[in-house]
Amino acid sequence: MKVRLYLNDWFYNMGLIGFRRILEFGENNGKINLAEYGYAEKENYIEFEKNLLTVFHHLYFDYFLDKYDIAKREKKQIEKLMNMIQIQEKFKEALENIKRIIKANNDKIKKIDPEIYKRADEVYKSVGKIKKIEEFNKLENLLNEFLQIMSIREINKRLTLNKFKSVLSDNFFGQRSFLNVTHTNRSLEEQKEIMYRDFIIPIFDSIELVEILNDVDDTSKITEFLSNKKSFKSLSKKIKGIKTLEKIKDFIDNEIDNCCLCGCYKSLGANYEEGDFIPLAVSADNARNMFWNLNVKYPICPLCKLILFCTPAGCTNIYKSYLGENYDAKDKEYFAFVNIDTNFENLYKTNEFFYKRRDYDIPFNELILDIINTAKERSVWQLQNILYVEFNSNYNSKNCKMNYFNIPKYLAWFFKEKIYLINAIQDKNFKMQLMDKILSNKDIKSVIDEKIREIITENLGKAMDCFNAVIIRMEINKYKNLEKEVVDLAYRDLNMLFEEGQKINSFLQSQNAENKINSIAYRLLNATKSGNKKDFMDAVIRLYMSCDKAIPSLFLEVMTEKSLSFEDISYAFISGLLNNKNKKFEKGEEM
Repeated sequence: MKVRLYLNDWFYNMGLIGFRRILEFGENNGKINLAEYGYAEKENYIEFEKNLLTVFHHLYFDYFLDKYDIAKREKKQIEKLMNMIQIQEKFKEALENIKRIIKANNDKIKKIDPEIYKRADEVYKSVGKIKKIEEFNKLENLLNEFLQIMSIREINKRLTLNKFKSVLSDNFFGQRSFLNVTHTNRSLEEQKEIMYRDFIIPIFDSIELVEILNDVDDTSKITEFLSNKKSFKSLSKKIKGIKTLEKIKDFIDNEIDNCCLCGCYKSLGANYEEGDFIPLAVSADNARNMFWNLNVKYPICPLCKLILFCTPAGCTNIYKSYLGENYDAKDKEYFAFVNIDTNFENLYKTNEFFYKRRDYDIPFNELILDIINTAKERSVWQLQNILYVEFNSNYNSKNCKMNYFNIPKYLAWFFKEKIYLINAIQDKNFKMQLMDKILSNKDIKSVIDEKIREIITENLGKAMDCFNAVIIRMEINKYKNLEKEVVDLAYRDLNMLFEEGQKINSFLQSQNAENKINSIAYRLLNATKSGNKKDFMDAVIRLYMSCDKAIPSLFLEVMTEKSLSFEDISYAFISGLLNNKNKKFEKGEEM
Protein backbone atom coordinates (compact mmCIF):
# COMPACT_ATOMS: atom_id res chain seq x y z
CA MET A 1 0.00 0.00 0.00
CA LYS A 2 1.24 3.47 -0.91
CA VAL A 3 1.07 6.24 1.65
CA ARG A 4 0.33 9.82 0.57
CA LEU A 5 1.11 12.96 2.54
CA TYR A 6 -0.30 16.26 1.29
CA LEU A 7 0.95 19.80 1.84
CA ASN A 8 -0.97 21.52 4.61
CA ASP A 9 -0.46 24.32 7.15
CA TRP A 10 3.04 25.72 7.73
CA PHE A 11 3.90 23.55 10.74
CA TYR A 12 2.77 20.38 8.95
CA ASN A 13 4.76 21.41 5.87
CA MET A 14 7.77 21.93 8.14
CA GLY A 15 7.35 18.29 9.22
CA LEU A 16 7.14 17.15 5.59
CA ILE A 17 10.34 19.03 4.72
CA GLY A 18 11.98 17.43 7.76
CA PHE A 19 10.76 13.99 6.68
CA ARG A 20 12.26 14.66 3.23
CA ARG A 21 15.60 15.82 4.65
CA ILE A 22 15.90 12.73 6.83
CA LEU A 23 15.25 10.45 3.85
CA GLU A 24 17.70 12.40 1.68
CA PHE A 25 20.38 12.16 4.35
CA GLY A 26 19.85 8.41 4.53
CA GLU A 27 20.08 8.02 0.77
CA ASN A 28 23.19 10.23 0.48
CA ASN A 29 24.91 8.10 3.10
CA GLY A 30 24.03 4.78 1.50
CA LYS A 31 21.50 3.78 4.16
CA ILE A 32 18.53 3.57 1.82
CA ASN A 33 17.52 3.62 -1.83
CA LEU A 34 14.31 5.62 -2.08
CA ALA A 35 13.48 4.27 -5.54
CA GLU A 36 13.09 0.81 -4.03
CA TYR A 37 10.29 2.13 -1.84
CA GLY A 38 8.46 3.94 -4.65
CA TYR A 39 9.20 7.37 -3.18
CA ALA A 40 7.89 10.17 -5.40
CA GLU A 41 7.19 13.90 -5.10
CA LYS A 42 4.11 15.23 -6.87
CA GLU A 43 2.63 18.72 -7.16
CA ASN A 44 1.14 18.89 -3.67
CA TYR A 45 2.03 15.59 -2.01
CA ILE A 46 4.68 12.93 -1.53
CA GLU A 47 4.05 9.19 -1.66
CA PHE A 48 5.91 5.99 -0.82
CA GLU A 49 5.41 2.33 0.01
CA LYS A 50 4.49 1.81 3.65
CA ASN A 51 7.46 -0.52 4.28
CA LEU A 52 9.73 2.53 4.01
CA LEU A 53 8.68 3.24 7.59
CA THR A 54 10.28 0.02 8.85
CA VAL A 55 13.72 1.69 8.65
CA PHE A 56 12.71 5.28 9.32
CA HIS A 57 13.53 5.25 13.05
CA HIS A 58 17.16 4.36 12.18
CA LEU A 59 17.33 7.20 9.63
CA TYR A 60 15.82 9.60 12.15
CA PHE A 61 18.55 9.01 14.73
CA ASP A 62 21.30 9.00 12.08
CA TYR A 63 20.18 12.40 10.83
CA PHE A 64 20.18 14.11 14.23
CA LEU A 65 23.37 12.41 15.40
CA ASP A 66 25.06 13.98 12.39
CA LYS A 67 23.36 17.38 12.70
CA TYR A 68 24.31 17.80 16.37
CA ASP A 69 27.67 15.99 16.21
CA ILE A 70 29.38 17.27 19.37
CA ALA A 71 32.93 16.48 18.23
CA LYS A 72 32.47 18.53 15.04
CA ARG A 73 30.77 21.39 16.89
CA GLU A 74 33.43 21.67 19.57
CA LYS A 75 36.20 21.47 16.98
CA LYS A 76 34.65 24.39 15.12
CA GLN A 77 34.42 26.42 18.35
CA ILE A 78 37.99 25.57 19.38
CA GLU A 79 39.33 26.57 15.94
CA LYS A 80 37.62 29.96 16.19
CA LEU A 81 39.03 30.54 19.65
CA MET A 82 42.53 29.46 18.57
CA ASN A 83 42.44 32.11 15.85
CA MET A 84 41.30 34.68 18.42
CA ILE A 85 43.87 33.66 21.03
CA GLN A 86 46.76 34.69 18.78
CA ILE A 87 45.69 38.32 19.22
CA GLN A 88 47.30 39.60 22.42
CA GLU A 89 44.35 41.68 23.65
CA LYS A 90 41.94 38.74 23.13
CA PHE A 91 44.20 36.06 24.62
CA LYS A 92 42.69 36.02 28.12
CA GLU A 93 39.06 35.98 26.96
CA ALA A 94 39.68 33.21 24.40
CA LEU A 95 41.59 31.07 26.91
CA GLU A 96 38.77 31.35 29.46
CA ASN A 97 36.23 30.25 26.81
CA ILE A 98 38.44 27.28 25.89
CA LYS A 99 38.64 26.19 29.53
CA ARG A 100 34.87 26.59 29.85
CA ILE A 101 34.28 24.30 26.84
CA ILE A 102 36.64 21.62 28.16
CA LYS A 103 35.17 21.75 31.68
CA ALA A 104 31.57 21.52 30.44
CA ASN A 105 32.35 18.44 28.34
CA ASN A 106 34.48 16.79 31.01
CA ASP A 107 31.60 16.93 33.49
CA LYS A 108 29.55 14.89 31.01
CA ILE A 109 32.37 12.50 30.10
CA LYS A 110 32.79 11.66 33.80
CA LYS A 111 29.32 10.08 33.82
CA ILE A 112 30.00 8.06 30.66
CA ASP A 113 33.52 6.67 31.16
CA PRO A 114 35.54 7.42 34.35
CA GLU A 115 38.79 6.19 32.76
CA ILE A 116 38.54 8.48 29.75
CA TYR A 117 37.54 11.28 32.13
CA LYS A 118 40.89 10.99 33.93
CA ARG A 119 42.68 11.64 30.65
CA ALA A 120 40.37 14.54 29.83
CA ASP A 121 40.82 16.04 33.30
CA GLU A 122 44.60 16.01 32.87
CA VAL A 123 44.17 18.05 29.68
CA TYR A 124 41.96 20.53 31.52
CA LYS A 125 44.47 20.95 34.35
CA SER A 126 47.33 21.44 31.88
CA VAL A 127 45.40 24.07 29.95
CA GLY A 128 44.75 25.84 33.27
CA LYS A 129 48.52 26.25 33.76
CA ILE A 130 48.93 28.20 30.52
CA LYS A 131 49.24 31.92 31.23
CA LYS A 132 50.81 33.63 28.19
CA ILE A 133 50.54 33.75 24.42
CA GLU A 134 54.08 32.38 23.98
CA GLU A 135 52.74 28.98 25.09
CA PHE A 136 50.53 28.76 22.02
CA ASN A 137 52.14 25.59 20.62
CA LYS A 138 51.73 23.78 23.94
CA LEU A 139 48.07 24.85 24.09
CA GLU A 140 47.53 23.68 20.51
CA ASN A 141 48.86 20.20 21.34
CA LEU A 142 46.64 19.96 24.42
CA LEU A 143 43.56 20.97 22.44
CA ASN A 144 44.33 18.41 19.75
CA GLU A 145 44.37 15.78 22.49
CA PHE A 146 41.05 17.09 23.84
CA LEU A 147 39.47 16.89 20.38
CA GLN A 148 40.76 13.32 19.99
CA ILE A 149 38.99 12.41 23.24
CA MET A 150 35.80 14.05 21.99
CA SER A 151 36.05 12.00 18.78
CA ILE A 152 36.10 8.65 20.60
CA ARG A 153 33.05 6.93 19.12
CA GLU A 154 31.24 6.04 22.34
CA ILE A 155 31.91 9.44 23.93
CA ASN A 156 30.84 11.43 20.87
CA LYS A 157 27.76 9.27 20.28
CA ARG A 158 26.55 9.55 23.86
CA LEU A 159 27.17 13.32 24.15
CA THR A 160 25.55 13.97 20.79
CA LEU A 161 22.54 11.80 21.62
CA ASN A 162 21.98 13.72 24.85
CA LYS A 163 22.41 17.04 23.05
CA PHE A 164 19.89 16.45 20.27
CA LYS A 165 17.40 14.92 22.71
CA SER A 166 17.73 18.03 24.86
CA VAL A 167 17.05 20.31 21.88
CA LEU A 168 14.01 18.29 20.78
CA SER A 169 12.65 18.02 24.30
CA ASP A 170 13.10 21.69 25.25
CA ASN A 171 11.82 23.21 22.03
CA PHE A 172 9.47 20.76 20.30
CA PHE A 173 8.02 17.80 22.22
CA GLY A 174 8.72 17.86 25.93
CA GLN A 175 9.31 14.41 27.48
CA ARG A 176 7.60 12.39 24.77
CA SER A 177 8.68 8.82 23.92
CA PHE A 178 12.47 8.25 24.07
CA LEU A 179 12.94 11.93 25.01
CA ASN A 180 11.74 11.16 28.52
CA VAL A 181 14.56 11.49 31.06
CA THR A 182 13.86 7.98 32.32
CA HIS A 183 15.42 6.66 29.09
CA THR A 184 18.65 8.67 29.37
CA ASN A 185 20.84 5.71 30.33
CA ARG A 186 19.41 3.39 27.69
CA SER A 187 21.57 2.43 24.72
CA LEU A 188 21.11 4.02 21.30
CA GLU A 189 19.51 0.86 19.93
CA GLU A 190 17.09 0.69 22.85
CA GLN A 191 16.01 4.29 22.27
CA LYS A 192 15.50 3.58 18.57
CA GLU A 193 13.21 0.72 19.52
CA ILE A 194 11.21 3.00 21.80
CA MET A 195 10.64 5.36 18.88
CA TYR A 196 9.65 2.42 16.66
CA ARG A 197 7.16 1.21 19.27
CA ASP A 198 5.65 4.65 19.92
CA PHE A 199 5.51 6.06 16.37
CA ILE A 200 5.90 3.39 13.70
CA ILE A 201 3.86 0.43 14.99
CA PRO A 202 0.68 2.55 15.46
CA ILE A 203 0.98 3.67 11.81
CA PHE A 204 1.09 0.10 10.59
CA ASP A 205 -1.87 -0.75 12.84
CA SER A 206 -3.99 2.08 11.43
CA ILE A 207 -3.07 1.22 7.81
CA GLU A 208 -3.74 -2.49 8.41
CA LEU A 209 -7.14 -1.64 9.89
CA VAL A 210 -8.13 0.13 6.67
CA GLU A 211 -6.86 -2.76 4.58
CA ILE A 212 -8.65 -5.43 6.60
CA LEU A 213 -11.93 -3.54 6.60
CA ASN A 214 -11.76 -3.30 2.81
CA ASP A 215 -10.71 -6.89 2.13
CA VAL A 216 -12.27 -9.29 4.65
CA ASP A 217 -15.81 -10.65 4.61
CA ASP A 218 -15.67 -12.47 7.94
CA THR A 219 -16.39 -10.74 11.27
CA SER A 220 -14.17 -13.17 13.17
CA LYS A 221 -11.10 -11.97 11.25
CA ILE A 222 -11.80 -8.36 12.20
CA THR A 223 -12.40 -9.14 15.87
CA GLU A 224 -9.31 -11.33 15.98
CA PHE A 225 -7.21 -8.54 14.42
CA LEU A 226 -8.51 -5.93 16.87
CA SER A 227 -8.01 -8.14 19.94
CA ASN A 228 -4.39 -8.88 18.96
CA LYS A 229 -3.45 -5.22 18.54
CA LYS A 230 -2.59 -3.12 21.58
CA SER A 231 -3.80 0.01 19.79
CA PHE A 232 -7.35 -1.40 19.45
CA LYS A 233 -7.96 -3.18 22.77
CA SER A 234 -10.65 -0.75 23.93
CA LEU A 235 -12.33 -0.88 20.51
CA SER A 236 -12.23 -4.68 20.54
CA LYS A 237 -14.32 -4.76 23.72
CA LYS A 238 -16.93 -2.42 22.27
CA ILE A 239 -17.68 -4.52 19.16
CA LYS A 240 -18.05 -7.88 20.94
CA GLY A 241 -21.85 -7.75 20.84
CA ILE A 242 -22.05 -6.69 17.17
CA LYS A 243 -22.80 -9.62 14.87
CA THR A 244 -22.89 -8.44 11.25
CA LEU A 245 -19.90 -7.30 9.23
CA GLU A 246 -21.70 -4.20 7.94
CA LYS A 247 -22.59 -3.02 11.45
CA ILE A 248 -19.03 -3.57 12.64
CA LYS A 249 -17.69 -1.45 9.78
CA ASP A 250 -20.25 1.26 10.47
CA PHE A 251 -19.46 1.23 14.16
CA ILE A 252 -15.69 1.50 13.56
CA ASP A 253 -16.23 4.25 11.01
CA ASN A 254 -18.31 6.23 13.52
CA GLU A 255 -16.28 5.33 16.60
CA ILE A 256 -12.83 6.18 15.24
CA ASP A 257 -12.46 9.81 14.22
CA ASN A 258 -10.72 10.94 11.08
CA CYS A 259 -7.49 12.85 11.63
CA CYS A 260 -8.12 16.61 11.79
CA LEU A 261 -4.73 17.35 10.23
CA CYS A 262 -4.58 15.17 7.12
CA GLY A 263 -8.24 14.11 6.92
CA CYS A 264 -7.08 10.88 5.26
CA TYR A 265 -6.28 8.45 8.04
CA LYS A 266 -8.03 7.36 11.24
CA SER A 267 -7.05 8.51 14.68
CA LEU A 268 -6.46 5.72 17.18
CA GLY A 269 -8.13 7.71 19.93
CA ALA A 270 -5.31 10.27 20.22
CA ASN A 271 -5.85 14.03 20.26
CA TYR A 272 -3.36 16.71 19.24
CA GLU A 273 -1.62 17.80 22.44
CA GLU A 274 1.43 19.58 23.83
CA GLY A 275 3.80 16.71 23.14
CA ASP A 276 2.98 16.74 19.42
CA PHE A 277 4.39 20.23 18.80
CA ILE A 278 4.97 22.53 21.77
CA PRO A 279 5.05 25.90 19.93
CA LEU A 280 1.40 25.55 18.83
CA ALA A 281 0.00 23.45 21.65
CA VAL A 282 -2.15 24.15 24.66
CA SER A 283 -2.97 21.97 27.63
CA ALA A 284 -6.46 21.30 26.32
CA ASP A 285 -7.92 19.63 29.42
CA ASN A 286 -6.81 22.58 31.52
CA ALA A 287 -8.14 25.16 29.07
CA ARG A 288 -11.57 23.86 28.06
CA ASN A 289 -13.07 27.36 28.20
CA MET A 290 -10.92 28.26 25.19
CA PHE A 291 -12.80 25.76 23.00
CA TRP A 292 -16.26 25.92 21.46
CA ASN A 293 -18.77 24.07 23.64
CA LEU A 294 -15.82 22.98 25.82
CA ASN A 295 -14.99 20.38 23.14
CA VAL A 296 -11.25 19.79 23.31
CA LYS A 297 -11.18 16.90 20.83
CA TYR A 298 -8.75 17.34 17.95
CA PRO A 299 -8.09 13.81 16.65
CA ILE A 300 -4.69 13.12 15.11
CA CYS A 301 -3.56 9.96 13.31
CA PRO A 302 -0.28 8.13 13.99
CA LEU A 303 1.14 9.13 10.60
CA CYS A 304 0.63 12.85 11.30
CA LYS A 305 2.20 12.37 14.73
CA LEU A 306 5.31 11.05 12.98
CA ILE A 307 5.35 13.96 10.51
CA LEU A 308 5.14 16.48 13.36
CA PHE A 309 7.96 14.57 15.04
CA CYS A 310 10.07 15.49 12.00
CA THR A 311 9.57 19.26 12.42
CA PRO A 312 13.02 19.77 14.07
CA ALA A 313 14.59 18.53 10.83
CA GLY A 314 12.38 20.77 8.70
CA CYS A 315 13.22 24.07 10.34
CA THR A 316 16.43 26.09 10.33
CA ASN A 317 18.35 26.97 13.49
CA ILE A 318 19.24 30.68 13.52
CA TYR A 319 21.13 32.76 16.05
CA LYS A 320 20.22 36.45 16.29
CA SER A 321 23.55 37.88 17.40
CA TYR A 322 22.43 41.36 16.36
CA LEU A 323 19.91 41.49 19.25
CA GLY A 324 22.63 42.78 21.55
CA GLU A 325 23.79 42.25 25.12
CA ASN A 326 20.37 42.73 26.70
CA TYR A 327 19.36 39.27 25.48
CA ASP A 328 20.56 35.93 26.89
CA ALA A 329 22.12 33.49 24.45
CA LYS A 330 19.03 31.25 24.75
CA ASP A 331 16.78 34.19 23.82
CA LYS A 332 18.76 34.70 20.61
CA GLU A 333 18.26 31.12 19.43
CA TYR A 334 15.31 30.65 17.08
CA PHE A 335 13.92 27.97 14.78
CA ALA A 336 12.55 29.24 11.49
CA PHE A 337 10.61 28.04 8.46
CA VAL A 338 9.57 29.61 5.16
CA ASN A 339 6.17 28.57 3.85
CA ILE A 340 5.18 29.34 0.26
CA ASP A 341 1.97 28.57 -1.59
CA THR A 342 3.69 26.44 -4.23
CA ASN A 343 4.49 22.83 -5.08
CA PHE A 344 6.49 20.51 -2.85
CA GLU A 345 9.71 20.78 -4.89
CA ASN A 346 9.80 24.59 -4.73
CA LEU A 347 8.95 24.57 -1.03
CA TYR A 348 11.82 22.18 -0.39
CA LYS A 349 14.31 24.17 -2.51
CA THR A 350 13.33 27.45 -0.84
CA ASN A 351 13.95 26.05 2.63
CA GLU A 352 17.22 24.45 1.52
CA PHE A 353 18.35 27.86 0.23
CA PHE A 354 17.29 29.39 3.55
CA TYR A 355 19.11 26.67 5.51
CA LYS A 356 22.37 27.38 3.67
CA ARG A 357 22.16 31.01 4.81
CA ARG A 358 21.53 30.14 8.45
CA ASP A 359 24.84 31.67 9.55
CA TYR A 360 23.76 35.14 8.40
CA ASP A 361 22.40 37.45 11.11
CA ILE A 362 19.04 37.77 9.34
CA PRO A 363 18.83 34.86 6.86
CA PHE A 364 15.18 35.48 5.91
CA ASN A 365 16.05 38.94 4.62
CA GLU A 366 18.81 37.39 2.50
CA LEU A 367 16.30 34.87 1.19
CA ILE A 368 13.71 37.52 0.26
CA LEU A 369 16.30 39.65 -1.54
CA ASP A 370 17.49 36.61 -3.47
CA ILE A 371 13.95 35.53 -4.39
CA ILE A 372 13.10 39.00 -5.69
CA ASN A 373 16.41 39.61 -7.46
CA THR A 374 16.53 36.22 -9.19
CA ALA A 375 12.85 36.10 -10.14
CA LYS A 376 11.78 39.64 -10.94
CA GLU A 377 8.87 38.30 -12.94
CA ARG A 378 7.49 36.79 -9.74
CA SER A 379 3.96 38.04 -9.32
CA VAL A 380 2.78 40.26 -6.50
CA TRP A 381 0.40 37.43 -5.52
CA GLN A 382 3.33 35.02 -5.09
CA LEU A 383 5.27 37.51 -2.97
CA GLN A 384 2.22 38.04 -0.79
CA ASN A 385 2.01 34.29 -0.20
CA ILE A 386 5.42 33.95 1.41
CA LEU A 387 5.02 33.28 5.13
CA TYR A 388 8.02 33.31 7.43
CA VAL A 389 7.65 31.81 10.91
CA GLU A 390 10.24 31.81 13.68
CA PHE A 391 9.85 30.59 17.23
CA ASN A 392 11.81 30.33 20.45
CA SER A 393 10.16 27.90 22.86
CA ASN A 394 11.07 26.51 26.25
CA TYR A 395 9.24 23.44 27.51
CA ASN A 396 10.34 23.89 31.11
CA SER A 397 9.12 27.50 31.40
CA LYS A 398 6.01 26.91 29.26
CA ASN A 399 7.05 29.99 27.29
CA CYS A 400 7.11 30.34 23.52
CA LYS A 401 7.95 33.40 21.47
CA MET A 402 6.59 33.17 17.95
CA ASN A 403 6.93 35.71 15.14
CA TYR A 404 5.12 35.64 11.81
CA PHE A 405 6.15 37.72 8.81
CA ASN A 406 4.33 37.93 5.54
CA ILE A 407 4.49 40.49 2.76
CA PRO A 408 1.44 42.77 2.44
CA LYS A 409 0.30 43.81 -1.02
CA TYR A 410 1.77 47.34 -0.92
CA LEU A 411 5.16 45.90 0.10
CA ALA A 412 4.99 43.23 -2.61
CA TRP A 413 4.54 46.02 -5.19
CA PHE A 414 7.43 47.95 -3.67
CA PHE A 415 9.74 44.93 -3.84
CA LYS A 416 8.69 44.08 -7.38
CA GLU A 417 9.17 47.59 -8.77
CA LYS A 418 11.73 49.25 -6.48
CA ILE A 419 14.08 46.50 -5.29
CA TYR A 420 17.01 48.45 -6.75
CA LEU A 421 16.61 50.95 -3.93
CA ILE A 422 17.38 48.21 -1.41
CA ASN A 423 20.27 46.97 -3.53
CA ALA A 424 21.73 50.50 -3.56
CA ILE A 425 22.50 50.29 0.18
CA GLN A 426 26.21 49.51 0.42
CA ASP A 427 26.46 48.72 4.15
CA LYS A 428 25.19 45.14 4.38
CA ASN A 429 24.37 45.27 8.08
CA PHE A 430 22.41 48.50 7.59
CA LYS A 431 20.60 46.92 4.64
CA MET A 432 19.57 43.91 6.73
CA GLN A 433 18.38 46.13 9.59
CA LEU A 434 16.25 48.10 7.13
CA MET A 435 14.84 44.87 5.70
CA ASP A 436 14.04 43.60 9.19
CA LYS A 437 11.96 46.70 9.91
CA ILE A 438 10.33 46.73 6.47
CA LEU A 439 9.29 43.08 6.68
CA SER A 440 8.00 43.66 10.20
CA ASN A 441 5.83 46.45 8.79
CA LYS A 442 7.58 49.02 11.01
CA ASP A 443 8.80 52.53 10.24
CA ILE A 444 12.49 52.51 9.29
CA LYS A 445 13.14 55.98 10.72
CA SER A 446 14.59 54.53 13.94
CA VAL A 447 17.17 52.57 11.91
CA ILE A 448 18.06 55.69 9.92
CA ASP A 449 18.43 57.65 13.15
CA GLU A 450 20.73 54.99 14.65
CA LYS A 451 22.86 54.87 11.50
CA ILE A 452 23.30 58.63 11.40
CA ARG A 453 24.36 58.62 15.05
CA GLU A 454 26.86 55.87 14.26
CA ILE A 455 28.28 57.98 11.41
CA ILE A 456 28.67 60.94 13.77
CA THR A 457 30.24 58.89 16.58
CA GLU A 458 32.72 57.06 14.36
CA ASN A 459 33.37 60.00 12.00
CA LEU A 460 32.64 57.82 9.00
CA GLY A 461 31.93 60.77 6.71
CA LYS A 462 29.72 58.68 4.40
CA ALA A 463 25.98 59.10 4.67
CA MET A 464 24.81 58.21 1.18
CA ASP A 465 23.23 55.00 2.50
CA CYS A 466 21.15 57.08 4.91
CA PHE A 467 19.94 59.28 2.09
CA ASN A 468 18.97 56.22 0.02
CA ALA A 469 17.11 54.91 3.09
CA VAL A 470 15.14 58.18 3.19
CA ILE A 471 14.14 57.56 -0.44
CA ILE A 472 13.07 54.01 0.49
CA ARG A 473 10.97 55.33 3.37
CA MET A 474 9.24 57.85 1.12
CA GLU A 475 8.53 55.19 -1.52
CA ILE A 476 7.12 52.70 1.00
CA ASN A 477 4.80 55.32 2.45
CA LYS A 478 3.52 56.16 -1.04
CA TYR A 479 2.85 52.51 -1.86
CA LYS A 480 1.18 52.06 1.52
CA ASN A 481 -1.11 54.99 0.70
CA LEU A 482 -1.86 53.49 -2.74
CA GLU A 483 0.15 56.20 -4.50
CA LYS A 484 2.22 53.95 -6.71
CA GLU A 485 3.32 56.72 -9.08
CA VAL A 486 6.12 58.54 -7.28
CA VAL A 487 5.98 62.33 -7.71
CA ASP A 488 9.06 63.73 -9.48
CA LEU A 489 8.86 66.81 -7.29
CA ALA A 490 9.47 64.73 -4.16
CA TYR A 491 12.63 63.25 -5.66
CA ARG A 492 13.82 66.69 -6.70
CA ASP A 493 13.17 68.16 -3.27
CA LEU A 494 14.97 65.39 -1.42
CA ASN A 495 17.92 65.72 -3.77
CA MET A 496 18.02 69.45 -3.17
CA LEU A 497 17.88 68.97 0.61
CA PHE A 498 20.74 66.48 0.43
CA GLU A 499 22.76 68.93 -1.70
CA GLU A 500 21.98 71.76 0.74
CA GLY A 501 23.46 69.67 3.52
CA GLN A 502 26.58 69.06 1.45
CA LYS A 503 26.92 72.77 0.67
CA ILE A 504 26.85 73.60 4.39
CA ASN A 505 29.39 70.80 4.99
CA SER A 506 31.73 72.25 2.34
CA PHE A 507 31.34 75.79 3.70
CA LEU A 508 32.12 74.80 7.29
CA GLN A 509 35.18 72.86 6.14
CA SER A 510 36.38 75.86 4.14
CA GLN A 511 36.08 77.93 7.34
CA ASN A 512 38.00 75.28 9.34
CA ALA A 513 34.81 74.75 11.37
CA GLU A 514 34.18 71.10 10.47
CA ASN A 515 34.33 70.28 14.19
CA LYS A 516 30.89 71.92 14.50
CA ILE A 517 29.23 69.52 12.05
CA ASN A 518 28.70 66.66 14.51
CA SER A 519 27.16 68.81 17.23
CA ILE A 520 24.83 70.46 14.69
CA ALA A 521 23.81 67.04 13.35
CA TYR A 522 23.11 65.78 16.89
CA ARG A 523 20.91 68.79 17.61
CA LEU A 524 18.90 68.26 14.43
CA LEU A 525 18.63 64.51 15.09
CA ASN A 526 17.36 64.96 18.62
CA ALA A 527 14.73 67.44 17.46
CA THR A 528 13.64 65.02 14.74
CA LYS A 529 13.45 62.01 17.05
CA SER A 530 11.25 63.92 19.50
CA GLY A 531 9.12 65.34 16.65
CA ASN A 532 9.97 68.91 17.73
CA LYS A 533 9.66 70.96 14.55
CA LYS A 534 10.24 74.26 16.37
CA ASP A 535 13.64 73.18 17.76
CA PHE A 536 14.58 71.76 14.39
CA MET A 537 13.78 75.00 12.57
CA ASP A 538 15.54 77.07 15.23
CA ALA A 539 18.68 75.00 14.68
CA VAL A 540 18.39 75.33 10.88
CA ILE A 541 17.88 79.12 11.07
CA ARG A 542 20.89 79.58 13.37
CA LEU A 543 23.00 77.35 11.13
CA TYR A 544 22.22 79.33 7.97
CA MET A 545 22.65 82.65 9.76
CA SER A 546 26.09 81.59 11.03
CA CYS A 547 27.03 80.65 7.46
CA ASP A 548 25.58 83.93 6.14
CA LYS A 549 23.33 82.04 3.71
CA ALA A 550 19.65 82.32 2.78
CA ILE A 551 17.41 79.59 4.13
CA PRO A 552 15.95 77.52 1.24
CA SER A 553 12.16 77.66 0.99
CA LEU A 554 12.14 73.86 1.01
CA PHE A 555 12.36 73.96 4.81
CA LEU A 556 8.83 75.40 4.89
CA GLU A 557 7.74 71.81 4.16
CA VAL A 558 8.72 70.99 7.75
CA MET A 559 5.64 72.77 8.98
CA THR A 560 3.18 71.84 6.23
CA GLU A 561 4.40 68.31 5.27
CA LYS A 562 2.49 68.50 2.00
CA SER A 563 4.61 66.17 -0.12
CA LEU A 564 7.43 65.23 2.26
CA SER A 565 7.30 64.20 5.92
CA PHE A 566 9.24 66.03 8.61
CA GLU A 567 11.54 63.01 9.04
CA ASP A 568 12.25 62.72 5.30
CA ILE A 569 13.26 66.40 5.14
CA SER A 570 15.41 66.19 8.24
CA TYR A 571 17.22 62.93 7.44
CA ALA A 572 17.88 63.99 3.83
CA PHE A 573 19.47 67.27 4.98
CA ILE A 574 21.46 65.64 7.82
CA SER A 575 22.71 62.91 5.45
CA GLY A 576 24.05 65.60 3.12
CA LEU A 577 25.56 67.51 6.05
CA LEU A 578 27.53 64.42 7.13
CA ASN A 579 28.42 63.12 3.66
CA ASN A 580 31.83 64.22 2.44
CA LYS A 581 31.49 62.69 -1.01
CA ASN A 582 29.27 64.63 -3.37
CA LYS A 583 27.18 61.70 -4.60
CA LYS A 584 23.80 62.44 -6.08
CA PHE A 585 20.84 60.04 -6.03
CA GLU A 586 19.18 59.83 -9.38
CA LYS A 587 15.64 58.69 -9.93
CA GLY A 588 15.41 55.34 -11.68
CA GLU A 589 19.08 54.51 -11.19
CA GLU A 590 19.44 50.80 -10.50
CA MET A 591 22.50 49.71 -8.55
